[in-house]
Amino acid sequence: MSGRPRSLHLQLTLALVAVLGFTLCGFSLVMSAAFQRALLRQFDARLAEDAQAIADMVEERAQGPWQFEQGPLEDFESGRATGYFEVWMDDGSLLARSPSLASAELDHRPTGTARPISLPDGRPGRLLVASLPPRADEEGPAEPSGRLVTIAVARQTLEVDSTLATFRGLLLASALSALLVASFAGVLAIRRGLKPLEDISARVDGINAAALGERLPTGSLPTELRPAVEKINELLSRIEDSFARERSFSIAISHELRTPLAGLRTLLEVASLRQRSPAEYQSVLEQAEVIVRQMGALSENLLLLSRVEAREIEINSQEVPLRDLVAECLGPYFERAQLRRVEIQNLVPTGARATTDREKLRIVVNNLVANAVEYTTSGGTVQIRSDAGRGSLLEVWDSGPPIPDEALERVFDRFFRLDSSRASSGNHFGIGLALARGLCSTLTLGLMAENLPDGSLAFRITCPSGSASATTQG
Repeated sequence: MSGRPRSLHLQLTLALVAVLGFTLCGFSLVMSAAFQRALLRQFDARLAEDAQAIADMVEERAQGPWQFEQGPLEDFESGRATGYFEVWMDDGSLLARSPSLASAELDHRPTGTARPISLPDGRPGRLLVASLPPRADEEGPAEPSGRLVTIAVARQTLEVDSTLATFRGLLLASALSALLVASFAGVLAIRRGLKPLEDISARVDGINAAALGERLPTGSLPTELRPAVEKINELLSRIEDSFARERSFSIAISHELRTPLAGLRTLLEVASLRQRSPAEYQSVLEQAEVIVRQMGALSENLLLLSRVEAREIEINSQEVPLRDLVAECLGPYFERAQLRRVEIQNLVPTGARATTDREKLRIVVNNLVANAVEYTTSGGTVQIRSDAGRGSLLEVWDSGPPIPDEALERVFDRFFRLDSSRASSGNHFGIGLALARGLCSTLTLGLMAENLPDGSLAFRITCPSGSASATTQG
């Protein structure tokens, strides 16, 4: 079960606080470590100075034992001592020790560097063990003997620890203050940065079906948001166009159904006005059947177009003889062509074949032929050709009139009405061409309309590379 999604504002705020917290924590640790090292270096330097001062109090004699001439060492006196020391000869014998040690001893194993210890009185401290040359006796040898005295010196580190604790407290307080100030400033910056998103969200929330013409402003948007908002505006444009097409589609459907329904109603009303002979009733029924068939064909085409647009069409490819397919499609239109004095010619080569879905291609050719026969000027010609060398699977050509150039693409829209001379029954293209292009797209074929220089018009079914294969033989 997924948790409740957090707002972007909250996520950015938490991320900012976390980053600032980790950064300030890391910075504080580095500063604390650096300050501690600096304090300890100073402290160890003082221990080294103490060791050198104590070594200078040891006098090396040529004859007799060495002597320790203790100078003023207040820090090493008993009672208020903050330090301790011991001095050993190079033969391991103890030469001197500070009064502060009393009966205690210091570890005089050489380490080379100072190290933390617990002092005889239990306080924390640091110990330095150094081997240094003693001070030469005035009557001693002119050259140094090379003998060394071992000095162990220690001091308590309470002041260092107190200074370090104070520094860490100040550092923590500064880090917390900086975190609060930076977090507050970051929250304000995030809120200001997200303000355009909130404005966009409010504008989008106010867009409904009645306000699809509204667009989101992009002029004052940050660079990062502008591409996304432009895409939203493009999407709104497509949605608006889709709604407009649906409204036009509904109006066109109503118009298409109203005419045959009105005709059917008129037939039935006239037939019911008085008693008629069986022959007259038969005639009325035949006329009604024609109207019903037209409405059924319209419904089937609409259903097929919807399935095509929803990509719910199955493709069953097979080898199709194109000339035979065209001859089958032309049969139902010869009578209509004769009434309009339009000559139909099947010029597809006998050996022309294509590997595609025969039934879907038959519907495409049917619609193109029906369109050509219906809208070609009376006395004109309709030819169906094939030229695989030019990439045309089939071409339905008619002698004209042409379609205005600006409408060549729109004729494939559902129920597009063309205001031009190319019409014989209401300048209406119905859904035949829309269905033909949709099926061609499903078959990975192209369909285009082209005005030719001589005033004729051609609808070309093209065969792009990798789609249905077409061959022409002899």
